[in-house]
Amino acid sequence: MKNEPMYLNVYRILVKRIEGGIYQTDELLPPEPVLQEEFQVSRTTIRKAMEMLTRDSYVIIKQGKGTRVLDRQAMSQQLNYVSSFSETLRKKGCTVSIDSIEFEKISADESMAGELEIEEGHELFLLKRVVLSNEKPIAIVKNYLIPRFVPGLPNDFKTITSLYQYIEQKWGITIESALDRITARSADEHEAAILGLEDRAPLLIDHRLTRTMGTPFELVYLIIDASSYEFSIFMKGRID
Repeated sequence: MKNEPMYLNVYRILVKRIEGGIYQTDELLPPEPVLQEEFQVSRTTIRKAMEMLTRDSYVIIKQGKGTRVLDRQAMSQQLNYVSSFSETLRKKGCTVSIDSIEFEKISADESMAGELEIEEGHELFLLKRVVLSNEKPIAIVKNYLIPRFVPGLPNDFKTITSLYQYIEQKWGITIESALDRITARSADEHEAAILGLEDRAPLLIDHRLTRTMGTPFELVYLIIDASSYEFSIFMKGRID
């Protein structure tokens, strides 16, 4: 279009380059001065184009580090069926690994006991992991499980990459349903250090209660780098 704003033209060209693989996932875009020179536009024009790319989840701008290309397809989890975090990543072609894993036995507090429908103080297994996607930290995962469902977990936890596969294949448990509550907040200093983020970077928090045969057996607390993951929900029809 002849009267199209220059920033929109720059945006469209950069989108075409990203989608065409000229600028690949995790690659840094050229610095602003380089783009100014290439497109013969002002710094303000380049910044407007970058704001649009950020808004549409093509890139993330990290102060002092540059503008990194995001993978808009690889890490979107549909909430229409029960899927674990690692399963979602693998289905999208990501290489999943565990950077650190810890196991401990804890006592259920009042809130946990209420959700899991057990007595306060009941023993729980806590499995804490840092999940990597394509060798980059993406999430901190905390699973709270009722021991009678996974009695062998204390001996097996170091070998687990997909907890749901382990639960289903070793213990024959059918994962029937899950209730997810998703919120957002800023990373604290500890979380930012683990995930390689700036302090106060945006996080997605997924709190899940999982059931088998109508009975709760697991609570999950998922702390996710919001720049690298999204949730999608399919909706149909209207409520009368």
